[in-house]
Amino acid sequence: RTQQSKRQQQEVVKRPGGARGFKADPTEASELSYIDCGVGRLLDLPLHDRLSVLNCHCNRIEALAGLDRAPNLRHLDLSSNRISRISGLDCLASLRTLNLAGNRLAKVEGLAGLKSLVRINLSYNAIRDVAGFAEMRGPAYRLTCIELHGNQIRAVSQLTKSLRQCRNLRHLTLSLASADNPACRQRDYRRQLLAGLPQLDSLDQLDRQGDRAAVEVLADVPGLEEFLEFLGSSSAATDAGGGGNEDESKSRRLPTPKIDAAYKRFRSRRPAGELDDDGVDDNHGADADERRSGEGDEAGKADGEKAYRERLEQLERRLEQLTEGGAAPRAEQEEDNKQVEAKSARGQQKSTKHRQPQGDSATKKDDKGGSSGSGAAAASATAGAVNLAVTGQPAAAQKRGESLTYGELLRELDLERERRWKSEAACRRLAEHAQLLQAQSREDAAVRAAAVDAAEKLKSTAADEREMRESAEARAAKAEADGAAAESARVEAERRVEEMRAGLERLRRAASGEERRRAQSAAEAEKRAARAEVEAATQRDQAERLGESLRQAEHLLAERERDFQRQLAGCYRMGSPELESLVAKEADRERRCAAQAIRRLEERLAEAGERYRALEDEFRLALRLQAQSEEQLKRQAAEATEEAAGLRELYQAARGREAEREKLLAELSQLAKEQKIKLETAAKTRQEEIKAQKARDQKQEEQLEDARRRLTDMESLRKENKRLTAQLAAQDSLIEGLRAEKRLWADELAQQGSALAQDRGRLESRVELLQSEVASLKRQLEQETDALRIKTKVAEDLLDTVRKLKDSLVEKDAAVKRVQEEGIERTRQLEEQLQLETESRRDAEDQVKALTERKDELKQQVEELTDRCQRAERNAAQLTSRWRDKSDQISRMEAQVEQLRSEFERREAELRAERDKSAAAATAATEQLRTADDAFRAQLDAQQTGHRRQVEQLERQLAKARSDADSRVAEVEEEMRQLLKDTEAQKQRLEAKVRQLTSAFNQVAQDLAESALR
Repeated sequence: RTQQSKRQQQEVVKRPGGARGFKADPTEASELSYIDCGVGRLLDLPLHDRLSVLNCHCNRIEALAGLDRAPNLRHLDLSSNRISRISGLDCLASLRTLNLAGNRLAKVEGLAGLKSLVRINLSYNAIRDVAGFAEMRGPAYRLTCIELHGNQIRAVSQLTKSLRQCRNLRHLTLSLASADNPACRQRDYRRQLLAGLPQLDSLDQLDRQGDRAAVEVLADVPGLEEFLEFLGSSSAATDAGGGGNEDESKSRRLPTPKIDAAYKRFRSRRPAGELDDDGVDDNHGADADERRSGEGDEAGKADGEKAYRERLEQLERRLEQLTEGGAAPRAEQEEDNKQVEAKSARGQQKSTKHRQPQGDSATKKDDKGGSSGSGAAAASATAGAVNLAVTGQPAAAQKRGESLTYGELLRELDLERERRWKSEAACRRLAEHAQLLQAQSREDAAVRAAAVDAAEKLKSTAADEREMRESAEARAAKAEADGAAAESARVEAERRVEEMRAGLERLRRAASGEERRRAQSAAEAEKRAARAEVEAATQRDQAERLGESLRQAEHLLAERERDFQRQLAGCYRMGSPELESLVAKEADRERRCAAQAIRRLEERLAEAGERYRALEDEFRLALRLQAQSEEQLKRQAAEATEEAAGLRELYQAARGREAEREKLLAELSQLAKEQKIKLETAAKTRQEEIKAQKARDQKQEEQLEDARRRLTDMESLRKENKRLTAQLAAQDSLIEGLRAEKRLWADELAQQGSALAQDRGRLESRVELLQSEVASLKRQLEQETDALRIKTKVAEDLLDTVRKLKDSLVEKDAAVKRVQEEGIERTRQLEEQLQLETESRRDAEDQVKALTERKDELKQQVEELTDRCQRAERNAAQLTSRWRDKSDQISRMEAQVEQLRSEFERREAELRAERDKSAAAATAATEQLRTADDAFRAQLDAQQTGHRRQVEQLERQLAKARSDADSRVAEVEEEMRQLLKDTEAQKQRLEAKVRQLTSAFNQVAQDLAESALR
């Protein structure tokens, strides 16, 4: 079987879709294997009605669809896939084993049509509901073994209720190693299950007494269907599902139905005369066969082979003494003996060929040799019996007195021949059983070699992972260096941003001071306007009072004129010089009063013009300061764009370095593939050496005789088995160490993710600060526009007041036309000044538009910064996805190692049970097993020493890589400290410059305030 499995592995072909089969034409193969081939659907596989074994372990299958094309399927393995629901299995009436471990199942269902199912493996899923087993009720279902460890079953009562009707259930596994269910943590769950399921023989691989139980379902192992007739009664009874109730003595007997049938056919071919001479009929012979077969077995177990040989030699000597005189008949008898011997040898060879399955070529040679030798001995014994019978006829004719002696001797010889026949048949059966055990040991060795190869692959993958981790550490170091450079650039950008912020703060303070000055000037203008209004009101009141006094004066004058007329009537005439002198005096006095009033008004208008010019100068100064601030902002924007260009160049350089890293990774992967090819060639040479060693072992196995040494070797095998279990525990500890290392890497990735999140938060805070600055600039612009509106409103109000004053003066002093014309001229000048003011306001609006455009540019810069942040987030997400894929690969490898270990433990348990049975039934096979195990031990020791050397070399490489990484980290930390010191010194210098600038600006502001006050 080992060579057959090797030939099958050599005949594996790669299909276009990534699948592999055991023949060049998958439509004719009875077994198909698609392990880790990326299969996504069962509909894509070439299934047919002659298919009996299908293995699709570790693929991407999500649904059980398309199995109706293989109705004769007996063994189905869909472990480590993505199946979430059991369906589409009703068409598989012949299915015996079903493996759905490592999927996404949450419920057991769809098993009602699987009446031939013997074993089902649903471990390492998320099963909570097992009500689907209740459909498999009654004796028609042959379900014997259920594996449910590594799930989420919580209720023991539900499990008991669902499995109570499974009559043939013998083995149930809910907890294995570290994989269990929540129900296993309940108190007395084992007692409850054993009490609720009386048909169980073992629970969690422990029998009802708590001892280790061997789960034997040999008929359910793929590929053993052709060899079931050569196995012991225990395996057959296990296959039937009811072998546990037979007696121990019956289970230890070795039934030989084919040998008995061949023996009966041989007896039926003998001539009738021989039966007459023997005096035994067919019925009696058949009864004697059954009786003697039991006696032969007991005698073979009690006396041994030497006793048989001694008795046969004694009988032959007695026969030679009695038959010395028949030389001529003896020649004829020798010819007859040769013919019978050739016929029996050919028949024995045919029966041996019929029994021997296709398997190991070396096993075939052993079987042929043993069967031919035993057949030759049996044929010689039979020929001797025939010879005696033929010789007995003339002896009975010549010496009738000795017929009774001859008959007794012949009957005794027949009995002895039958005993020897049975003993040789038992020896052949034991040899076949030993060869079968040897084949199983070879298979076990192959499985162990596969486990060792898997361990080597795991170690190689671990080495690859270490190399990848080292490359990742190198990339991380480079990324840290890039991050340090980016951090320095960020610090420089922050410094520049701080400078810009300080400049903006200075501008803001200057603008706020200008606003305060403008507000003060506006308040002063308002106060002046109020004072002017008050003065105008007082002037109006004075004018009204003057008018009233004028009216009173006119009235008095009229009265006085009347009095004067009355007096003149008696004193002066109209043309008298006295009257003219008085009128002239009064007119001069009135003219002087009017001139004084006009001078006062002109002085007031001159003061208002001076105030307006001062306001205009202040407004021009404010516009000049605003233009300077805009120029400074433009320079800062140009610096920011240059900095962005520099950052883009750094990003392009980082991308180039990343491309170089990817190229280096590709070269490393190519080197890993070449190393893998070298390892495969080394494995082939190792297999050839193993074949040569096996050939030498087979030659040495022919010389084994002592049974007591075999028993001692069995004890040594037990000790060796314990040592192997200890080695497996050491390998488990190594796997735990790898898992711990994986957890450490996961922690480091979490720390890096937190650092990236912190950087993202810092960038977001910067963006928010820039947005707040843009909003503050917008508010400043709005405040400045409001101030301009207020100034224009004040100017319009002043214009209205001037117009009102002009109208009032025109209405009140209609007589003074010259003063009115001068006032009109001055108002024209004021209007021209107002036009100039409106033009300046338009210029201010243009400046506001320019500021809005600057605001849009700042918004665009903010959007660019957000895009950069998003790109950084995408890069971080890609890194996390890569590490997640690596962790998934590690978890899949751990699952594969766990599966191989469980498979090895199961096979080891089966082999241990078979070994115990073979020790009681066939002690002749122990020496062969010892030699095979010695060879395996030497091979395993050599492999373990090689593995140990590789592990030590890898540990040294890992320690060296860690020391290098620590030194690189120390260098990076020293560079970061130096950069922090440099940035701190630059910050202090900038703060000194900022303080100098603030003092200079304060001095300028004070000078401006003093000049404004002057």
